[in-house]
Amino acid sequence: MGFLHLLAVAARVRRSKKKDTLAPLLSAPDRDSLIDWLRHRPLIHYDKKRKVTMVHAGIPPIWTLKQACLYASKLEKALQGENYQEFLQFLFKSDSINSMEEAYTRRAKLKLTAAYLTQMSERLVASLDITYGVHGH
Repeated sequence: MGFLHLLAVAARVRRSKKKDTLAPLLSAPDRDSLIDWLRHRPLIHYDKKRKVTMVHAGIPPIWTLKQACLYASKLEKALQGENYQEFLQFLFKSDSINSMEEAYTRRAKLKLTAAYLTQMSERLVASLDITYGVHGH
């Protein structure tokens, strides 16, 4: 969750890790405007003319592009909201969620969306295999 980790460190929700290279950004004189700019970046870019979609990590094969854009938009709103620090705390301090069926609350669905769009780990891909019979390895 690279950029989410940066946001969480900047919001003092997480501590920086030894291997992080965030210090120059976090100590920059324009740090607050840089962090604010990052919070307002889209999580998915779709160029209809070129028929190209860009995302940080991946889009689960169980989602349509329309669903991915909708879920990303909801996550963007949470990251751009006044209480974004509280939301980041939820993202990093709560239990992991492996499928939408496990995501009973709006926040839990946003947490899973964040995991898919920003880290698409082997664990998440494996949960798709188990839950949906998707073979995308």
